Amino acid sequence: MANNSYLLNKDDNLKLEISEDKTSAYLTIKDTTEVIDANDIVDLLKRAGIVTGFEEAARINRDNQNLKKHNNQILIAQGSNATVEPVTYFINIESKFNPARLNWFTIKNTTIISADEQLAKINLNTTGAETDIYGNKLPNEAGKINPHDLLGENVYYNEEDFTIYSQIKGYAFLDENKKLQVTDSFKVCESLQNSSIYTYGDVTIEGDIVDSYVEHDGNLKVLGNIVNCRNGGIEIEGELSLETGDNSNIYASKSITFHKDIRYCRCITDGFISGAENGAFVGGSAAAGNYIDIEKIGSPFHIATSLEIGITPFQKFKISKRQKKLEKITPDSLDFTLHSTQLALEENNFLRQLEKSLTKELKPFIKASKIIYQKTSIRILDQATTLSKDLSGHRFAKNDPKLS
Repeated sequence: MANNSYLLNKDDNLKLEISEDKTSAYLTIKDTTEVIDANDIVDLLKRAGIVTGFEEAARINRDNQNLKKHNNQILIAQGSNATVEPVTYFINIESKFNPARLNWFTIKNTTIISADEQLAKINLNTTGAETDIYGNKLPNEAGKINPHDLLGENVYYNEEDFTIYSQIKGYAFLDENKKLQVTDSFKVCESLQNSSIYTYGDVTIEGDIVDSYVEHDGNLKVLGNIVNCRNGGIEIEGELSLETGDNSNIYASKSITFHKDIRYCRCITDGFISGAENGAFVGGSAAAGNYIDIEKIGSPFHIATSLEIGITPFQKFKISKRQKKLEKITPDSLDFTLHSTQLALEENNFLRQLEKSLTKELKPFIKASKIIYQKTSIRILDQATTLSKDLSGHRFAKNDPKLS
């Protein structure tokens, strides 16, 4: 033990070494035929001024099965280890969050926080709970922490309460450089299967979503396919982009853009549905609040397909979903039931009034740049038709002669 001070007893058969930081002491009993008097050890400790740490040393020796042998150092005093941590984190800092390349396990185990939410607190007390073997309080490491060394993107430090906060809503994590970060944009590099998950931000998925329920707040770009997502489906508060959809419920508040086919799906958005370049919508139904623009609608095999332009269909879907949940809730009181029912009725009434006020301002259309096959139902607000023959390159608008 380099740089340690030491003391010897008068018979020179006991050696007491004290660490440079004064937090530990070691006793060496030299090989001798003479009986060691315990009082000699006590006197040596008194001469050194050591007053505490004996129980902690005994615990460490017991846990580590340290044996007392001649000419061997044995820990005889150990200062307290109850050091105050320099930083208290309020998030899961074990999450290996890399926004450029993520898996679903990491996303599920990373904390989503709101703007101005606490991430960490700096403990600036200069005197911690750690003591040396002389009973003196030792300064902990907190005094050496510079809070600004912990600041990454989208976080800030408040000097009044010594706390680091998030600037935005997003995923909070500690990066490889031990800096706190918050991000609302990332990429997932695998498919999602047989799962239920809530996500937030501008997210790109390099894969498919299969047999899953996804509730997402923000824009979602799926570079693969959405398949068999009927139980709950895909529910987006933002824009959705995907390659193909098959046998799924797909809801997005702002828009739905697909690049190949949508087959046997239920699609709802308050904005537009676009599949203008090589896109085909076959079977199922679509409802939009603005317009629908797709290259091919329906099927040459005359599969029933339904497209509609209405007022805030996504919001209507949300209200309907809430009402169905309310019906399943076992109320704690009659007041709770009445309040919940009244809330749903008020929201429905609001949408009815909104529909009346917006009808005159809308210029909605449903367009198939190449073909609309027969057995396709078209509705724009209160006007509708079901095609009895194929139409090439047609654009339906309000007051179209083909609508009644």
